[in-house]
Formats: sequence, structure tokens, C-alpha cells
Amino acid sequence: MLHEGNTVTIKEDARKTILAHLQERKKEEVTHPLTARKTPIGLIPHVQARLLAQHLRGDRPHYPPYLHR
Repeated sequence: MLHEGNTVTIKEDARKTILAHLQERKKEEVTHPLTARKTPIGLIPHVQARLLAQHLRGDRPHYPPYLHR
């Protein structure tokens, strides 16, 4: 339901459904283009944070972004 100020409320059953779908989506695996390993989608931010840390430490010459297709 849309309220004044463009805020939205979601009923409890809808919220539970959305969260259940999100949790399932995070378990789906994709092949990471740099590591060539199957990685759960939910871990991609962690992998990318580690790659960024390597770049900032100087261990990696550039930061490779993750582009989901």
C-alpha cells in the first residue's frame, strides 16, 4: 500500500513470501567470471569485497567488477 511521502507497507504474509524467495535466490549458483567457480549469488558481495581489498592493498593491479548478465 502506497502512503503519503511515497512510503510503502507490505502485509505480513507478503513480507514472508518475499523474504523466502530472496533466500532461495541467494542460494542459486552462478559461475564467477574471474574465479571460474560456481558461487552462490548471496556470496558474490563477499567475493567482490575480497577482490576490492586485494586491489586496495596493491595485490591486484585493478578491481574487476562483477557484471551479472
